[in-house]
Amino acid sequence: MANYPKIMTTYDGLALISETVASSKALVFTKIVLGDGDIEDQDFRALTDLLSPKMTLPVTGGADIGNGQVQIRAAVSNSALETGFFAKEVGVYAKSGNDGAEKLIAYTNGGNYVDYIPDKSTPIDSQIFKVDVVVGNASNVTIQVKDETFVTKAELDDHNSDPDAHTAAIDKHNKDENAHNGILQKVATLGESVLQKLALTTTISAINALQTNSWFGQLLKMVLTASGVRYNIEQNGYICLGSFFGGLIIQWGTFKESSSKTDYRHYPLTFSNEVLSFAIAKNYYSGDAGETYSKDYCPWVLVYDTYSFICGMGPDLTGDAHPEIIFIGR
Repeated sequence: MANYPKIMTTYDGLALISETVASSKALVFTKIVLGDGDIEDQDFRALTDLLSPKMTLPVTGGADIGNGQVQIRAAVSNSALETGFFAKEVGVYAKSGNDGAEKLIAYTNGGNYVDYIPDKSTPIDSQIFKVDVVVGNASNVTIQVKDETFVTKAELDDHNSDPDAHTAAIDKHNKDENAHNGILQKVATLGESVLQKLALTTTISAINALQTNSWFGQLLKMVLTASGVRYNIEQNGYICLGSFFGGLIIQWGTFKESSSKTDYRHYPLTFSNEVLSFAIAKNYYSGDAGETYSKDYCPWVLVYDTYSFICGMGPDLTGDAHPEIIFIGR
C-alpha cells in the first residue's frame, strides 16, 4: 500500500494563490499527474514540473474540507498506459482563471513506498486518487472536469445530496403540460371507482367511514379533498361539493339588513362563477318599527355579484331586520 509524505505547496503554487487572491480570479485545478522520478535531495517546492511524468489523471471532482484546504479527486485507470511504472511522484496542477497557464501547485514523492501501476495488458479496476491541497486565502476555487471524465459514486452522491442539483430538470418537468397525464388519469380513475363504491354505500355507512381511519374512509377523504370538497359548519357557513358535483356551493347565514343601496353584505365564501338561486325567510328585527314591521313586510335580496349583495325587509332600508338566507351557486 502506498505511503506518501504530506503534499507540499510549490513556490509557483504560493505565487499562483497570491495572484488569484489579488486579482479576484478563480484558482482552477486542472489535473493530477503521476510519475516515477526520484527526488533525492531536491527541494520539493522549487519544482515546476514532475521529474518523470508518466500518467495524467482526469479530475473528477473536489470539495472544500475547511482550514484553507481543498480535496481534489481524480480517476486512476491504466486502460491507455503503454508501460507500467511505480507511481512515486504526485503533482497537482492549477491555473489562474480560465486563461491562465497551468502550473505545478503541489507535489509529493513516495520514494520506495508506493504502488506499481501495470500497463494496459493487465487491466486494473479504476480507482479514485484523493489529494488534499492547501489553498490558504483563496476563496474562489473551482475544479476543471474534462468531458470524457466518468462520474464516480462519490461525485454522484455529492450531486444527489445537493438540494439544488435537479432544480432545472424539475422545473422543465413541471412545465411540461403532458408530464402528469398518467398520474392524473390514475387519480380520475380512482375517483370514479370510489364514487361507484360510494353510490352503493348508504349515507350512514359513508359518514361512519369518514369518521374512521378505515382504508375506505381515508381514501374517500383524499378523493373528496382533491376534488375541492370543503365546508364550514357555522351560523354563517358553506359546503363546497367539489368538481364531482359540478362545483356546486351551498351557503347560508343570518345577515343584518342593509342600511343603504351600497351597504353590501358578503357571502361566507365567494362564488367562483355565479349565484344560481337563493331562499330567504324572516328572522327577527331590532329597533322601533314594532311587531307590525315584521308581519307586514317581506324579506328580499338583491344579488350584485359573486361576493356581495344587499338585503332587507320591506321597502325601507332601516338596518333593523335580520333575514335568514340560503344561497346556491357555483
